[in-house]
Amino acid sequence: MALARAEEIREIPLALKSFAEVSGATLLLKDVVESNAAIDPLSPDMPLGISPALGRQFMLHRTDIDVLLKRNYSQLSFKWTGAEQCTVSRPANEVTERQVVPMLEEALRKFVGGEGEIHVLQLVNYSPLLIPRQNSFTEIELVSPNTNTRFGQASLNVENDSLPFTRHNIRFEWEWKRPVWVARESLMSGPLQPDSFVMETRNVLSLSGEPYIAESLPTDLVLERSILRGEPLLHSNIKNAIAVTRGSSIDACVRTGALLVSMKGLALENGSVGQTIRLQNPTSGKELYGKVIHENTVEIIP
Repeated sequence: MALARAEEIREIPLALKSFAEVSGATLLLKDVVESNAAIDPLSPDMPLGISPALGRQFMLHRTDIDVLLKRNYSQLSFKWTGAEQCTVSRPANEVTERQVVPMLEEALRKFVGGEGEIHVLQLVNYSPLLIPRQNSFTEIELVSPNTNTRFGQASLNVENDSLPFTRHNIRFEWEWKRPVWVARESLMSGPLQPDSFVMETRNVLSLSGEPYIAESLPTDLVLERSILRGEPLLHSNIKNAIAVTRGSSIDACVRTGALLVSMKGLALENGSVGQTIRLQNPTSGKELYGKVIHENTVEIIP
């Protein structure tokens, strides 16, 4: 009986490392013992507990591991060699503001299509983020990006060993400098005079509205309100000039195949170039719709 009992107890040799570095949140048997095929039937991936916090370490004694092993393998005994205890550390790197800012600026530059100059002025209440030192990948994702405010939100996404590790929210202040049209002098409302404006670089996020940005100013625009010298031209300041006036006689063109037939019509409402208005055939009295193509000229919509 004693011989049979002795044969049932199998002795497994294990060598404890004196030092181990881990990256995952769970400490595994293979992290702290030397690689040895003789540990079969033990699983190298057997969890021993929680790894140290990022950037921290703790001591793990042979007896601590022995207790855990015997709970799962009561029919085995373990012969320990190597170190008496293992220092387990979980090295970490800090993701600092200096590292985040260039990633943010690159993401913002892609968002605005590379136009103008992008500068992140500050990260609001940002604290350095600890991530595993090995096999970590970080990227910035803009959250609901828009160009109507100087404040924005982003997510710093971290992967470790190709698996999601953490997602850190970031709030930031930025500026977007680009050329805009600025009044050379104070101007009254009325037809827009392109020569009265000059291009200057401004932070468009600090403006009270969306700037009118184009390589040149068309002559068919109207200032809806007066603007001061040095004030940028905004979309809210202008409108297209009226090309067709309600009650006026207009040329109404009808496209038939390759032919463009013209007749007279009566405008029933005002319209700018590009707008669709109602008009009337003065002969038949029939109401039609047409697109204003230039002054006093409308193309009938079938």
